[in-house]
Amino acid sequence: MSNNQQVLGTEPVGKLLLKYSLPAIIGMMVNGLYNVVDRIFIGNMPGVGPLAITGLGVTMPIMTIIIAFGMLIGIGTATNISIKLGQGKKKKQKNF
Repeated sequence: MSNNQQVLGTEPVGKLLLKYSLPAIIGMMVNGLYNVVDRIFIGNMPGVGPLAITGLGVTMPIMTIIIAFGMLIGIGTATNISIKLGQGKKKKQKNF
């Protein structure tokens, strides 16, 4: 058994949750900050600022939905493969 498997089996859940969720939280915060700064720069563009902000307002929800469906498929597949590997069903996980 590798060291990572031992850590996942013996460490407290709270500590593991913090350890593995912190990078994702930081990534989401950086992404949000990027969007805010991007809107500030685009809004201050001379001549097209308001129109450009409107374009962002229209396209951002569409892009968010597309990204959400991509993550749905990616995370769901990875979870299913991890479960099959944990159960020792290597032949079934190769079908993905």
